[in-house]
Amino acid sequence: MKLPLSIPLLSAVIFCAWVGQTFADRISLVPMADGTVQVSGSGFSNLSYSIQATTDLANPAWTPLATVSADTNGIFNFVDVDATNHSNRFYRGVQATATTFGSGLTAKQTIAISGGAIDSFNSSVAPYTYGSYGGNVVVLSDTNATGAIKLNAVFIFGMVVTPPLGTVTLVGSASAVGDTNWIATGNVGIQPGHYTNNANFQFIDWPAPYTSGAALTGGIVNGTNYTYVIDGNLHPNYYADWLSLSSQNMLVQGCATLYVKGSFIVSGTGYIYLAPDSSLTLYVGGTATISGGGIVNSTGLAKNISIYGLPSCTGLTYSGSSSFIGTLNAPEASVTITGGNNLFGAIVANTIAVSGGVVIHFDEALSNR
Repeated sequence: MKLPLSIPLLSAVIFCAWVGQTFADRISLVPMADGTVQVSGSGFSNLSYSIQATTDLANPAWTPLATVSADTNGIFNFVDVDATNHSNRFYRGVQATATTFGSGLTAKQTIAISGGAIDSFNSSVAPYTYGSYGGNVVVLSDTNATGAIKLNAVFIFGMVVTPPLGTVTLVGSASAVGDTNWIATGNVGIQPGHYTNNANFQFIDWPAPYTSGAALTGGIVNGTNYTYVIDGNLHPNYYADWLSLSSQNMLVQGCATLYVKGSFIVSGTGYIYLAPDSSLTLYVGGTATISGGGIVNSTGLAKNISIYGLPSCTGLTYSGSSSFIGTLNAPEASVTITGGNNLFGAIVANTIAVSGGVVIHFDEALSNR
């Protein structure tokens, strides 16, 4: 019996093997003298992998053994001390973090990027520094369509991934996908080894977090009059049927969740300010349009602002005057990012369109959430 090198189950990349077999540099199993088995694999750098085992491939019941982290070269290792209790055992490594944020931009359908660049950094190590960035981005489309990923004059410091029948289209000759050194030396196109066609991402449709919560009210905080003040220290959960901030402002302090059942709009002089040492989780049931003053994240950490689009959220646009620092996770929405500002964080959507020279900095710290 011959087992495939890669089996597209669950989320993203899965590697399988069994004792005595080695598949290239993807995963290898080494029986040790004491009866244990060393499992080694190669995946994406700095991501977490769930090591799982089963004794029956015909009707597999995969048992999680451990979660391990790949190093900067994508290598992960695990020793199965329980192997001595099994005469036959099959193994796989599942990218454990893919179902939440992926590794940059992840879409069910197409991704189109015009202008700008996408690189990475790790906020748990140091803030983003211009001129010093990483190449651990993964731009993944999960559709088998021709032109699943379309790039026009953009630099991607990392990888592009599609399913087996999906393709990557480069418009013109000014785009580059590869590691930092390869792109820095003036290369264009896709660096060998930086495109794979094994995408298989598990998207999660987010349910409404609750049906009622504290009403939005205003107040004066530190001398500033806010139309709305969300204080997670007073109420953890807030609710609104719909919300429009065209000339209004909102302060968020403490750790709070806001559920907007209908449309969510920020425009004109309106803005949302996240105070230091605070976090906001925003659920939107309708379309979301964020322009005007946008969302100001004073913590500087993407993990502190999370926007979730429910299944009824089919459109999400960000063109605010402030750089967006946070995560957008709306699996049924067409997400559009425009303007010259930066985005620090990650995006999961139905489709993704980025234009206007937007530079996206994927925060590798999100891979551990």
